[in-house]
Amino acid sequence: LAGTPTALPPQICNDNVYCGDFEAFENAVEMELLENFLKIKK
Repeated sequence: LAGTPTALPPQICNDNVYCGDFEAFENAVEMELLENFLKIKK
């Protein structure tokens, strides 16, 4: 995602995997799905 001229900040990634933008992040927090959004395995 780094170096992509059309990507506007903030863009959230976990390693090299794109997770989403800030709006998707906020939605995940509100729905208590942050670990899913960040692609963190339990």
